[in-house]
Amino acid sequence: MNLIKKIFKFLIWFIYSVFVGIIILEIGLRFFPVSKPLIWKDKSEILRYEPHQNGVWSLGKSFNNVIFIESNNYGYRANYDYKKNSNPEVMIIGDSYVEAWQVDFKNSITGIVNNKINGQAYAMGISGSPLSQYEAFAIYAEKEFKPKKYVFVIVGNDFDESLCSVLFSRGRHCYNKDFKLNFEKYERNNL
Repeated sequence: MNLIKKIFKFLIWFIYSVFVGIIILEIGLRFFPVSKPLIWKDKSEILRYEPHQNGVWSLGKSFNNVIFIESNNYGYRANYDYKKNSNPEVMIIGDSYVEAWQVDFKNSITGIVNNKINGQAYAMGISGSPLSQYEAFAIYAEKEFKPKKYVFVIVGNDFDESLCSVLFSRGRHCYNKDFKLNFEKYERNNL
């Protein structure tokens, strides 16, 4: 009987200690600059984030590269809003190289080009986008903004990931077996 009491006390003490430890960790970790990603725009005709969001991106266990990111009125990374039918000088289209969460916006491709031409550089870039998505971005950009020039940032993996049979992420455009542009719809799962 005495042994059962000791085991019971030990279990109570152990559960209490784990609970207190989790509470202390939770409070302590709230002070770290952890990542806060942007949220996808649900049921959109083109891949983008929700407009006017703020997020945080950080690198590694020491958080040595904390970047504050924001989306503009069209849901793309820029610190200025895009205007419909504005005929921007350049439309830059790509994936994470264009989205550039790892650097301040002024040091991104779009920020540098924008600075060189005194404004009017728009970008549509979402991490993980394949070449098929670039085509969809270009079609949308032509309809919405009518840019004067296009710049496409293309890397090796953009080709095979353009096929619907290889596409790993919903909410993106891909080429079906007849090489027609197909939209794989993304819907947020609100659990």
